[in-house]
Amino acid sequence: MPLIKISPRNQPKQERSFRTRREILQATARLLNRHDEPEVSTNHIAKATGISIGTLYKHYPNKDAILSDLIDLYMESDLKGIQEVLSVANKSPEQTAELFLGWVIDTHKTQHKLRAVLYSNLGRLLKNPRAVQTRAKIGERIMNSPIGNLLESPHRMLMTVAAINAMIHVVSQLPSSEEDWESLKKVALRILR
Repeated sequence: MPLIKISPRNQPKQERSFRTRREILQATARLLNRHDEPEVSTNHIAKATGISIGTLYKHYPNKDAILSDLIDLYMESDLKGIQEVLSVANKSPEQTAELFLGWVIDTHKTQHKLRAVLYSNLGRLLKNPRAVQTRAKIGERIMNSPIGNLLESPHRMLMTVAAINAMIHVVSQLPSSEEDWESLKKVALRILR
């Protein structure tokens, strides 16, 4: 399999470059949340960002590099969200698990198409150290929360969270009612207990 360049061309040094890169990622996220991935090309991303294709290629060598940065961005955002949810004091492990699951479900309900693209590319593009470190921090944060008391070991935590996340992802890709989401939450809570 050929090696895929998944990193940006250069790290931005000026505010304008940071802003352009952020706008590229935001436009990509909007497009991927509305369209299937094959329909979203670098030309579409450049147009949605309001820049030329040449400017886009000054920042990113290809769409995979954009997706890789987007995966990093969303993993870091997820880590912050998880930290906020898990930092709620004076909650039992069961209450914390319910808050955590509610947050994960809400995130998937609002960004289901984008998350499908990110997940489908995760294994292929999760090769940069920052994403690997963020994933480890997410696991560590969950284990050190009251939910960790329910999960007994890091291996069980990884398997449990991966299984629940997969169930949530599948439901988010189907036409689902609020009843479906509530049923899913109940199943996931049973798995955690």
